[in-house]
Amino acid sequence: MALKLTPDQQKILKTYNKNIAEGIIAIENTSCLCNSEDFVKVADFDRYGFWHPVKICKNCGLIMHNPHPTENSYKDFFESDTFREIYDAGNYIEQASGRFKKGQGKQIADALLPLIRERSLTSLLEIGCADGCNLVHFSREGYQVIGYDYGPKLLEFGKTQGLDLRKGSIQNVEGKYDAVILNHVAQHFTDFLGNMRELSQHLNPKGLVYVGLQN
Repeated sequence: MALKLTPDQQKILKTYNKNIAEGIIAIENTSCLCNSEDFVKVADFDRYGFWHPVKICKNCGLIMHNPHPTENSYKDFFESDTFREIYDAGNYIEQASGRFKKGQGKQIADALLPLIRERSLTSLLEIGCADGCNLVHFSREGYQVIGYDYGPKLLEFGKTQGLDLRKGSIQNVEGKYDAVILNHVAQHFTDFLGNMRELSQHLNPKGLVYVGLQN
């Protein structure tokens, strides 16, 4: 069932789908993680109305978005803050402030902190950190935290909360860390295995990876 959108959301949606249809947004086909290319399509659009073909691999059953925007197209999409304007309708900076006040992301800290203390770990990296509401719980405990994201406005807001947030993604990471957080991010990888291998190069021995996925 399609969601009811505001006029501003509808305008964004129309422009996005038009750019897909006209080839302004580059797309690509990829094989399944099992290397099969035999799929059954189950949908053409997501619940917002974005062009978002979803297919099921007939070999292993993996559900994936295919074809999908290229990595550069995704980067442009997230850098524009269109992502927040469509998924967080309204003033998303105010919503970010609300996330900090409500302590959103604490469940991640509750899951990781016992393991971090047990292993005497000290540094954390988050890819797709948005405003940093997940990282702030670790920062308040005295841990070194660094976050990367493409959304400029939320990054700037997170910096006002005393967090070290930087523009970019896995390709921009420097150094090694004791723990890596991927919360509602891994499903956007255009090369999942390659991205995870690259990320592993920035993980210290005995390090931890936290992956959160929808549903």
